[in-house]
Formats: sequence, structure tokens, C-alpha cells
Amino acid sequence: MWSDYNMIDDEFAPLRHFFYVSTQAFLMLASFYAAIVGIIYRKRFKQLKYFFIYPSVSFTETFLTSAIARFCPEFDALVFSNFMIHLFLLVEFVIIYSFYWSILKDSKARILLKGVGVIYATSIISTWCINKTFYFNPEVFFVPQGLILLIPCFYYFFQLIRSPLPNELKTDPNFWVMLGIMAYFGCTLPLFLLDNILDFSNEIERKVYAINCLCYTLFFLLLIKAYLCIAKKA
Repeated sequence: MWSDYNMIDDEFAPLRHFFYVSTQAFLMLASFYAAIVGIIYRKRFKQLKYFFIYPSVSFTETFLTSAIARFCPEFDALVFSNFMIHLFLLVEFVIIYSFYWSILKDSKARILLKGVGVIYATSIISTWCINKTFYFNPEVFFVPQGLILLIPCFYYFFQLIRSPLPNELKTDPNFWVMLGIMAYFGCTLPLFLLDNILDFSNEIERKVYAINCLCYTLFFLLLIKAYLCIAKKA
């Protein structure tokens, strides 16, 4: 019976590989498009002026790691991939944190951001320097970074629900970016948390990474929507 299951599993292996590769392709297209749109409209909204760096680094990381793994097998692709993911995580935190700082200006939000920023920045830098992990195990940061970046997002939506909803919410770029942050980290955080607890096999990790790519694709599409909102006249 177990051998029959393995045979069925092997039959679907090409389909799983196609799905995995397709999600990477969708992510690269979405991140590239978001980066181009962000560069074109970077002056439309002050809080999104540098957000184009985020999808740009995502595209670079996905493209280079995939290309090196495929065309340069003699190169230590795993170490390079880990380095690029660490770099991407750093850019992700800085860009999203800066965005939070530019739109959440009440005293409670600023206290929250200061506490979150100092604690997480100190912990991540000390981990890199003391344990010398900048080339290894980037997945240890997936869950804590997801939690840290979700907290201000929850605060934003909580404040939004408490106050009368503005009529122009669908044309508010902050709303679309926040929705993208909530969608991505809200969907992937449980997967990464389960991975840490259950220690998924390599095959399941590929499926998790494919879902991760789809969630990033959705995030970058919502970012494009934010950039294309009509700026209010001063």
C-alpha cells in the first residue's frame, strides 16, 4: 500500500514542480512590474517614495538564486541564497517600518513603533554578529519578523474600524499597502510557524515556498494598486 502511494506521489511530481516554477515566475513578473510602477510614480505619494526598492530586491533575489542554482551548479548556491534572503529580510523590515513611521503619527503608534523597532533591530543585528548567521538559516527570522510587522498593521486596521470609514478608502494608497501586508504575513505566518514546530520535509517546504511566492505576488499587485491611486490635490 505504501509503495502504491509512492507511485502516485511520483506521478504528480512533474505537476508539483511545474506549480513551484510557475509561482516563482508569477512572483518575478509581479515584483518587476511593481518596481517599474513604483519608480515611475515614486513622487506621487511621499510615504511610498522608496517602496519600489522592496519589489526590486525581491525580483533580484528570486532571479539570481534561481539562475545560479540552474546555470552555475558548481557555485555554492545555498550560501548565496541564504545571503540574499537575509538581505531581502533586512530591506523588507526597513521599508515597511519606514512606511509605518510615515503614516502612523499618533503618540501610541509612535511608542509602539519605537519599542518594536529597537527590540527587533537589536535582536537581529546581534544574531548576525554574535552567531555569524548572515549566510545561514534565514528561516529563523521568518516568524519573528512576520509577527513584528503585523503588530502595527493590526493597530492601523483597529484604528480604522474604530473611526468612521472614509468614503475615499478605495483610493487611499495606505489602505492597499496595509491590506497587502496583512494578506501576505497573515497567510504565510501560520505556515512558517508550523514549519518551525513540525520540521517539514523538503518536499513540503517547496509547497510552502510556492504558497509564499503566491502571497508575495498578491502583495505586489496590491502595491501596484496603491501606486496607481489618484493623488489628492493639496
